[in-house]
Amino acid sequence: MATPESQPTQTFQNLSQQQLEVYALELYKHFHEERRLRVELEERNGQLEQRIRELASLNRLFQGFMEEYSAFLEGDQHISGRMEWLAHEAAELAQRARPQLVVDALAASMSLNKEADAGS
Repeated sequence: MATPESQPTQTFQNLSQQQLEVYALELYKHFHEERRLRVELEERNGQLEQRIRELASLNRLFQGFMEEYSAFLEGDQHISGRMEWLAHEAAELAQRARPQLVVDALAASMSLNKEADAGS
């Protein structure tokens, strides 16, 4: 039988054993929670890495389109410049041809008048 002096020590030892079991259970729960969180973190990191790869691919695709568009704009500017030059050249030719058309029209008119006079 336990003596009154040994009874508090026995209670303390029992309490310590119970407390150790509670701590062990809490430690076990924390270990599993940490493990679960690590797995979740690895999954999320994998998802982020996948998104980074997707964004990098989209960026490369966009850069390619921008290069093509830039080349298209350069070609378009060249064509526009050439069209403006051709329009200017056509306008100059038209101005030079206008007096000649008047001369040709007068000559044709005079020729018709001569033929009309000769036929009368």
